[in-house]
Amino acid sequence: MKKHFIGFGFDTGARGYHFLIVIPKEKDGKVSIYECFHWDPKEVTSMELCSRDLKAEIDCSRWNLLATDVAQVLNERLERDGIPVGAWKPGSRIPVERLCGKELVLLVWAINGYDTKSVTSAILNWRGLSHEERWWLFTMANSIGGGAHDSEHGWRKAISYALCDNPTKAAAEPEELFDTKPSAKKARQPNTVVPPQPKTQKKRVQ
Repeated sequence: MKKHFIGFGFDTGARGYHFLIVIPKEKDGKVSIYECFHWDPKEVTSMELCSRDLKAEIDCSRWNLLATDVAQVLNERLERDGIPVGAWKPGSRIPVERLCGKELVLLVWAINGYDTKSVTSAILNWRGLSHEERWWLFTMANSIGGGAHDSEHGWRKAISYALCDNPTKAAAEPEELFDTKPSAKKARQPNTVVPPQPKTQKKRVQ
């Protein structure tokens, strides 16, 4: 079956799990992210979306702070895989491939309720994580449930703290965000061996 990609890496031929980003025309509106488990072409036109599928929501002012960075990160991967890149467009509905969508939702969950300065830190720290780390963190936060606006409990709260309150220098060393594995730098350091010192003999006094 010939693949047909739209949005950010979503293959419509697969008709499977993906996320749908709904961006309003109004600058003072909210961007809504829906989790969808099957594909219907009507999603991007007139299909009515179910509120129970709403996964995250963020006001446009915060969305504008992260949109460029997220698009750049996702498009770099799509280009490497030979897939057409995507773009955010006001007043549109944009499908996003499931793994890319998880990474986006993770960041949106983290920054909801934080000020502009914290959002900047969160983006840098989020970029410092590997794809696999973002997927794992999404899975952990998603496993405890919670609504689209629940950012005060469990893993959601921990992720917000780690990304928003952590110093931005951690973006260069993502393993320090979550101390789940030893630092690669420390692991590469050889053990220091101190050579034995020669014994000195005391001179006999005549």
